[in-house]
Amino acid sequence: MSIQRSDDYRYTVDVSGTDVTPLAQVEAYFGTLTVRVHNISNGGMAVIFSEESTFKVGEVLSVSVNVRGRAFPVQIEVKGIRGLRLSCAFVEPS
Repeated sequence: MSIQRSDDYRYTVDVSGTDVTPLAQVEAYFGTLTVRVHNISNGGMAVIFSEESTFKVGEVLSVSVNVRGRAFPVQIEVKGIRGLRLSCAFVEPS
């Protein structure tokens, strides 16, 4: 049985609003591109780009997540795209 996630969010944060959250200490790097992390959990994360990305749902990406100066290489699968926000699941999370 597959559970579908809702596209109706209780709130949204644009790029400028991400500077005022505790997650301002967390960044994700897609090669040379740095993006803001909107939320992160054991299962995945959502990132916000400053402009529209070319990624597709189902695409698996290698990224580096920097938490308070400590880098973690991870693979994520794009699960949803809504505007500038990508919702992703960790592939084989450790």
